[in-house]
Amino acid sequence: MKNLLIIGVLAIQCISTNAFAEMPISSTSSSISSDLVTTMPAAVLLHSQTNSEIKDDDYEMSQQVNQSEKDTARLIMVAQDIVRTFGTELKVTLVGKMKTEGPVAAIQVCNVKAPIIAEKYSSDGWDVGRTSTKLRNTSNYPDEWENAILDQFAAQLTTGVDIDDLEVSAIMDGEYRYMKAIAMDGPCLICHGENLSPVVAKEISRLYPQDKAIEYKLGEMRGAFTLRFKL
Repeated sequence: MKNLLIIGVLAIQCISTNAFAEMPISSTSSSISSDLVTTMPAAVLLHSQTNSEIKDDDYEMSQQVNQSEKDTARLIMVAQDIVRTFGTELKVTLVGKMKTEGPVAAIQVCNVKAPIIAEKYSSDGWDVGRTSTKLRNTSNYPDEWENAILDQFAAQLTTGVDIDDLEVSAIMDGEYRYMKAIAMDGPCLICHGENLSPVVAKEISRLYPQDKAIEYKLGEMRGAFTLRFKL
């Protein structure tokens, strides 16, 4: 009987040793004794070694995500502020000229002053402009992304979304990009509406031979402000 027990114990030890011998073994472990390293399965060693590292990686990733969200939020706020001040200055300039000298003078000012005002706000890494699917100034032609966003805005308007709520921001190709829809208001209809006076129509044709930015109705989308910032 004693001999049988000894044989049984030896058999178990042999099986156990062979089983672990077939498993890959980690070469080092700071938290596990060297006696156990030679018999502990690799999966157990891996878990023991990287558990704290995974927690550190998760925390670092969380911090990076939070910082990225903060950076994006800051860019959105700056873009919104630029659009607000740029749009206000442009409107005040044009409406002021229209009141003092008439719509023809306002068209001339728009032709000369609008690009200058846009350039004024294109500073500190920002590029500021306007675009539309119905252009007056052909230099404002939309690129592929801008065109897609304009189509998206138009589709959203058909579902009842308020035009003042139409804005989009994105990070792509190393740039932050922002667009906000422009609504057609009363004074703008004098030069962009359905019933232009003959003198206005003549001046538009002279300055913008390829003009498409007419026949708008009050409240319709004229186009969009478009901003870029190199990251």
